[in-house]
Amino acid sequence: MARLALALDGEWGNRLPIDRQTSRAAARALGEVVLLYRPLGEGLALYEATARVRGVEITSEGRFECLLRDVMRLGQTQSRARPDTRRSGAMLHLPAEGFDGIVRAGVLPAAEDGLLEAAQSFEGPVRDPTPVRVYRQVLEAYGYRCAVTGEQFEPGKSPHPRLRLLFLKPRQQGGPLHVRNLMPMVETAHAAWTRGTLSATADHRVVTVIRDLDLTLFDRIEQIGRLHLPTDERYGPDPAWLGYHFEQIFGR
Repeated sequence: MARLALALDGEWGNRLPIDRQTSRAAARALGEVVLLYRPLGEGLALYEATARVRGVEITSEGRFECLLRDVMRLGQTQSRARPDTRRSGAMLHLPAEGFDGIVRAGVLPAAEDGLLEAAQSFEGPVRDPTPVRVYRQVLEAYGYRCAVTGEQFEPGKSPHPRLRLLFLKPRQQGGPLHVRNLMPMVETAHAAWTRGTLSATADHRVVTVIRDLDLTLFDRIEQIGRLHLPTDERYGPDPAWLGYHFEQIFGR
């Protein structure tokens, strides 16, 4: 079964200008996950994000717009040739296998079993568990609060404008797509954690390499010196994956 990819015209957001023919395909894909891509010419497309179709709208000027939700930038954009796709106006029809391969390369570099783990990590099955869905569950569990600084923000579109989601055990090192392998952080904390100048112990005490830490970030870490975690322990960091970062990445 073919899956839909929509062409970007300028910056991507929650409303995407489309042509009449594409509007019909988008209407048929209501509620489904689609890819957002930028045509590069010469048979190439730069895949930048995934989203879910929320609806199709005709503006007062008679233009068509596709309404999107759960927009999520791919972790790494994918530039690919399209020998097996059919160009039609402002859309591509991708074979299901090719569609899933692009998403895995950009968001899920490991096997899809992480999706199954994510589905099993909640009280009841997650319908159509996608990375966007898992990321949103993490943000909601943490109350849109940075796990390191404790700063709390208003809910926002995906990706969230102020919070980044960090894998405790990186995906390229075998870490799964799982709510307990993810924590939300402000950008400076995310960067420090990724570099290994910031981490946490098994009892959730925040530890730092002070000489290499941004002093502004240090000032933002509250005196309590502990991670700010969900009240529901099922969503908190798994000790094994938290320990992996502390033992294998911190201070290296």
